Amino acid sequence: MQITGENITLENLYEIAHNPSIKAELSASGRANMQKSRDYIEGRIASGEVMYGVNTGFGAFSSVRISDAEIEQLQRNLIRSHSMGIGAPFTKTETRAMMILRANALAKGHSGIRPLVVEKNS
Repeated sequence: MQITGENITLENLYEIAHNPSIKAELSASGRANMQKSRDYIEGRIASGEVMYGVNTGFGAFSSVRISDAEIEQLQRNLIRSHSMGIGAPFTKTETRAMMILRANALAKGHSGIRPLVVEKNS
């Protein structure tokens, strides 16, 4: 199953989530969308532009510029701060479905994330 950012339906999501033998992978168009977005972000960073949440803090710290050397740590901390939950862990099927949905959303190319992140475990 190719993930394009536009093609996941409830029916094929169910099929993919419940059948681990179906391999999902980022399509060439999804990869191109993501790379274009990533190149845009990297260009803005290289030019010294200030971008909320990319090289600034968040909320009350939105006016605090993060140095280029600390951007990577900022992004790691952001992921960690959103990686907590309560209750029973998701099943493998639920996890697979959520990962497919996230990959599909990222393949639209609006986040600036590297294609490698989606391809990591496809």
